[in-house]
Parts: sequence; structure tokens; C-alpha cells
Amino acid sequence: MDQPARMSALRVGDVIYSNFLKGTVRIDQQSYQIVHLETDILKPVPAVRLMTEHQVLDYGPVQFEQKKLYLPLEAEIYLDVNGKRFHQRHAYSDYRVFSLDWGLNREIRSSVRPNPRKPHPYKRSGTQAG
Repeated sequence: MDQPARMSALRVGDVIYSNFLKGTVRIDQQSYQIVHLETDILKPVPAVRLMTEHQVLDYGPVQFEQKKLYLPLEAEIYLDVNGKRFHQRHAYSDYRVFSLDWGLNREIRSSVRPNPRKPHPYKRSGTQAG
């Protein structure tokens, strides 16, 4: 099945709103790696009251045992939603390399079943505050 081309999208329920982006990028002259990226949405998304979205990402070299990768070091996002402004900043460090073997044999899969009496840890139960 063909997927629409999009760099960013918002999903509200079953509806997906594509965000078309414009931005600038700085590339290191020696390594040809992206070191800075800034993006803005091209136009507001009135259906979800998103007026502006500005993202700033800084990348830098992270040395692992056998390889150096350029990974996010810092990310900031600025939003104007329904007349309210939000700013979040994230700093990334202490990257670790790991591997995951997702394959489970059939015998293990059939023996691992959720306990129907135990509530899901992320679902609320009882009444909600009002």
C-alpha cells in the first residue's frame, strides 16, 4: 500500500493532519554530517488549533567502541496551540549501544498471556477528577 509522503503529522483519533515543513540545516564541512536543524510548519493547522511549531535540533559526534555516529545532543520545540505558548528543551547524553532479539519461539509466545484480572499499568481505573 502506498503511504503519503510526510515529514511530520499530527494524529487526533483516526484523523491525520500532515504538517508541511520548511527549515534550515547546517552540515559539517569535514564530516558532511548534519550538526544543526531548524524547522517550522508552513501554515497553521486550524483543526487542532496549532498556530506555530518551531523545532531546533543540535547534533554532535558520539563515539562508540567501533563507530562514531552523529546523534541528537539537544532538542527544543516551541508551540503555539490555542493561544497558549509552550517551550520544551531536551538534552541527550550517555548514549549506549544495545541489541535486541525480538524473535520468540512459538512455545514461549503461547505460554505468555496477560492476566485478565490485573489492570493494565497505564490505564486509569475508577473515577476521573473533574
